[in-house]
Amino acid sequence: MRTILAATLACLLAAACGRGGTGSPVAPSASPSAASASALTIPTASSASIFGGSVVDFARCLRSSGDAACFSAARPVARVSTAGATAPGAPSGLTTTASGSSVTLTWSAPSSGDPVVTYIIEAGSASGLANLASFATGSTVTTFSTGGVPNGTYYVRVKAQNGSGTSAASNEAVLVIGVASCSSAPNAPTGLAGTVNAHTVTLSWNAPSGGCAPTSYILQAGTTPGSSAVANSNVGNATSIVATGVPSGSYFVRVVAANAFGQSGASNETSLAVAQQQGAILVTVTPNPVPFSGVATSLCPGSANTWYESEAIHEVNGVGVTVLHRHNVFDGLSTNDFSFNYVIPAGGSYSVGNIVWCFSTSSSHTSQTTWSGMDANGNTLNYVGPLVTFLANGGTASCRYSVSPTSQSFPAAGGGGSISVTATPSGCSANWSATSSASFVTITGGASGTTSGTITYSVAPNTGSTSRTGTVTIGGTAIPTVSAAITQEGASTTSHVTILPTQLPIIYAFVTMDVDLSVTGGTGTGLVWSVGKCDGNFVINSGRIPGKLVAFYPTGGKYFCEVNVVDSAGNTGSITYSGVIGQ
Repeated sequence: MRTILAATLACLLAAACGRGGTGSPVAPSASPSAASASALTIPTASSASIFGGSVVDFARCLRSSGDAACFSAARPVARVSTAGATAPGAPSGLTTTASGSSVTLTWSAPSSGDPVVTYIIEAGSASGLANLASFATGSTVTTFSTGGVPNGTYYVRVKAQNGSGTSAASNEAVLVIGVASCSSAPNAPTGLAGTVNAHTVTLSWNAPSGGCAPTSYILQAGTTPGSSAVANSNVGNATSIVATGVPSGSYFVRVVAANAFGQSGASNETSLAVAQQQGAILVTVTPNPVPFSGVATSLCPGSANTWYESEAIHEVNGVGVTVLHRHNVFDGLSTNDFSFNYVIPAGGSYSVGNIVWCFSTSSSHTSQTTWSGMDANGNTLNYVGPLVTFLANGGTASCRYSVSPTSQSFPAAGGGGSISVTATPSGCSANWSATSSASFVTITGGASGTTSGTITYSVAPNTGSTSRTGTVTIGGTAIPTVSAAITQEGASTTSHVTILPTQLPIIYAFVTMDVDLSVTGGTGTGLVWSVGKCDGNFVINSGRIPGKLVAFYPTGGKYFCEVNVVDSAGNTGSITYSGVIGQ
């Protein structure tokens, strides 16, 4: 710190540091002296920068661009980073405000990368230049204030820095102090470009090159080239803007630069298309599929079999819809057309109620409906509903499938398994395919077929502490779906402990046997020993590391004893000793 302050004081006393700002900018030395380089190391969040936190020094830099102290961020610095660390993302939203010769810069912290250690402020005499200053603030604060800034026009940017590197620059802001040497309107901005993401529009452009600097920009937009009927608004002095909630339509956009002396010509014009959101529906059928026993009703005179289904229409895109038509295909043949006027609000639902099918014989049938209509924006919609298979009064489908096993369990380490698919009646044929509902279950073979087959799958390791469940579902055209459940244990937070020795020495009658016990594995430091099922002739010292197991037998015969241990981290182990008493 003493070295930094000494360098700063020496600079303040030198004639070069006090030069006025009326001459042409002087580029910084490409090779600072060794003494200066050693004093100007990268600042941390707790250390002072080369400017010592003074609000006067930035103004000094703008007056004397040849001052090497103003370019501390351009010097090589020692970096210390950890594996996988990254530089910060670029700051955003840089704005400038001025009151007399006092200036405040404000920006937003990066939204990506590793944490910021310091910010670097760059200032130039023209757009994109950093010939007046490039220094570290020595702080993670996202504002910077200074006073005594001389009259003039300055182009300012901010970068973020940490031990892994320096970010790209923020947007550029133009700072005008006092009466600039220019007395005319600025030149036109260039490079206007825009992107559209749903109903959010992002625009960016380049500040004018040469001429008098702008103090603000005016955004012009219309629905035809050259028009400003949609927007003609001052958007401040930043060179980018993000607009949300933009209505659907086609837009033609330009940017105009402005200052106290007037407005520039327009930038290049860019066209943007914001797509119109369309309504969409999802239809669910209940039940699907289902066998049933029919009953005679007045709705089906002369028919012993009646099947009811309920269909619900859900709007899923956030735009209201009107459903006008329902067309049904029964057993592959077009049968019924219905016209109606179901008005469904955005995100709402409409229940059609019971739809009745009448059958005179027991059999298997399929039904599928297509719904059509229009959304609130005038877009047509067409939705093909699910294929429904139903069995009338004990009838059998032409081909059905069963799976075995219907459920399987796996440890946290994962593994693989298989599912047998059996067609009924034997030899029948219908296209089927298998799908997995969970990302940790991957089908590796036999994913489709036309008759009986075998599906193989793998289960990925579970690194989480909770169990998880997935299903493998087999289905196809005109066949009921069947599924098998796959469950997997969560990863254990403890590990197994192995007790040593794995065998006891020979135990003789009337001779006391004692042996020290130890463990391998586990993560704890303390051990607690205990005996479980024993024949009563064993004792153990539970508080020792290692534990001591003692046995005394007054007669011959056999012995057995279960020894248990738990360490301070909860890892457990167990062993059972057994054998014959020596004589």
